[in-house]
Amino acid sequence: MPKFAVSHEGWLHVKIGKLNRSDKLYLSLKQGTLTVFVDHESLTPVLSYNMAVCSLQPDGNKLVVTRREKLYKHKVRSIREIGRRIKGPLWGTDCVVLESEGAPDILKKWADRLDESISEAKLVDAYKMQVNLDGDEEDGPVNQKVAQVIKEGYMRKKKPGNSKIQDMKRSWERRYFVLYNDGKLKYYDMRAKKDEKGSLDLRFFSLQEIEEEVEVDEEEEGEEKQALKVQNQFFRIMKGKQFALHSGKHVFFLASPEREVCDEWIQTLQTTLAILYQKSPIFSQEFLRVCMMDGTFTTMPMTENTKCRDVIRYMCKKHGLNNETEWGLLEIWDHPGLPGGLSERKLPNEELLLDQTTLGWEQAARKRYGLVSLVPLNAFKLVLRKVTSLLPQARTKKEQHLEFCQALADLREGRFTVPDKTEIFELAALAIFKDLHEGMTEEEQEEELLLEEGQLTAQLHHYLPNHWFKALETKRIAVQKQQLSDWDAMIVYSFNELTRSELVENESMTQVRRIVQAFRMETELNSVAATRMFIERVRLAPLCFSAQFVAEMWSVDKILKVLLVINYGGLHIYRLGPNPLLLSTFDFNTLVSWQSMNDMLIINIIYSTKMSAEKRREKLRFLTRESVHMKTLLSKYAEAVLADLIKRMKQRELQAQQEAEDDDD
Repeated sequence: MPKFAVSHEGWLHVKIGKLNRSDKLYLSLKQGTLTVFVDHESLTPVLSYNMAVCSLQPDGNKLVVTRREKLYKHKVRSIREIGRRIKGPLWGTDCVVLESEGAPDILKKWADRLDESISEAKLVDAYKMQVNLDGDEEDGPVNQKVAQVIKEGYMRKKKPGNSKIQDMKRSWERRYFVLYNDGKLKYYDMRAKKDEKGSLDLRFFSLQEIEEEVEVDEEEEGEEKQALKVQNQFFRIMKGKQFALHSGKHVFFLASPEREVCDEWIQTLQTTLAILYQKSPIFSQEFLRVCMMDGTFTTMPMTENTKCRDVIRYMCKKHGLNNETEWGLLEIWDHPGLPGGLSERKLPNEELLLDQTTLGWEQAARKRYGLVSLVPLNAFKLVLRKVTSLLPQARTKKEQHLEFCQALADLREGRFTVPDKTEIFELAALAIFKDLHEGMTEEEQEEELLLEEGQLTAQLHHYLPNHWFKALETKRIAVQKQQLSDWDAMIVYSFNELTRSELVENESMTQVRRIVQAFRMETELNSVAATRMFIERVRLAPLCFSAQFVAEMWSVDKILKVLLVINYGGLHIYRLGPNPLLLSTFDFNTLVSWQSMNDMLIINIIYSTKMSAEKRREKLRFLTRESVHMKTLLSKYAEAVLADLIKRMKQRELQAQQEAEDDDD
């Protein structure tokens, strides 16, 4: 298969439409696509052209790129077609004028690259792919002269209007669809395929099934639902099915009254799309970019056999990280496009990066951005995170640094949640102590640190949650200054209390103070101790240092898709969504036992409600393919919690014994 090789990018003065004004915009030519962006940082697309359907015309000190066809080609009345042909190049989006503005050499280079790209794009666009729906590989050559039919048949189609009123006027139309192995989906009036009504270039589209709730009127008692009675004859009513092809703002709906027909088309199109994306991939097919929690990234090679566990092993070995099994690879999107309305997902260890993860990105990018040469760097990314707080082996210095960066990011990004804001100020104080102590000489470290109000007001955004400052932007200047002053005072108070004052244990003591008190009894307070204390507290929060799993929770009356989170604090159940809602938390005092059977995780719990002290026993059932891994994780955490509990009991006994000896003296 021919591959794209031409690429070029840079700033130019651009006119979109010959009669429109010129603006300085950022252009990118890659994978046979020319995209005009607002700038090179946000990569907000203005418009894009598939170079295979474009022509290039030099015009003095200008270059005119004209688009002959759109992604979605539809036959319209001759009068409307004439109007579009006149409007499109003059003040529409069918023509782009590139101006040199005193730099003819730059324009000449663009002319050469565009000309090469047009030839290259035509060759790739016309290439016929080998599509095997039965899964068997065929080594025989594909006929490149004539496009072969992959699938054909009747379906109904609908293109949404530009407004609600226009959308209401449009109806479903029955058309005969033909899918060819060059990636074109064409439709006709009749099976004879004489008059082509329209076509789509599928490699720029993403398929999405449409889940519809069946609306059935309430039937009278004793009558069967979804049944129709006509002249004493009973008929069962079966709902059809529809799906959509997305390319940015463009949507094309397809449907059939027979669900089986739709299912066949969906399966065929998904197989075809996965192959067609290889023509012009948006993401690299040979390398992976893995981000670290300290803001750095590592580029590593990728093959079709690279699995998630291989990436984790490579990263741990390269950066000298112990506890390989406690690290996980997360994919993070800049929008809630993952199943369940989530924006991040932990990859299963056996997931293939090329055929599963990257393919999912290709689909999502086409749905969100459509035809583009580039997507923003942070639109889709892989991040190496600690997904448990278990430590089978001692941390390396690098590992502890990454854990601290992750804990601080969890605090700033809102993953760390706590009922009492006091703990957030105490954690900020610990982080500040760590940063100050690391920048001091040995002589300075021996001196006592004292923090005063106003010293770090300008740096507060490094240590406090981002959403606090975002909410503050809408306030008046005087209110903003007062709030910052109050936050600064709280941090200074917490700093001096945690580092200098005697901490007396009591029932209302915060978790941070308990941890600091325990550390100060065993070791001297320094930057390493502050780092460990910070991590120790953050890891107890439900969404921090935790393994997250999407599962189906089964009960007697319904099945609910949930997000399960397992960490040192126990099992946490969230309702799926862009902002997961905590439904229940069960710590290891509540969890009695757990077992895995045929992808079903069964957990026995003993709990009591707020209204009653009487304890109840229940079974929680979760359907997930990672049930075995979850069972193992629960067992490991239970052992760690028990070991810590025994350790604390021994410490209290020793402390009580010492106090008794002091009283005797």
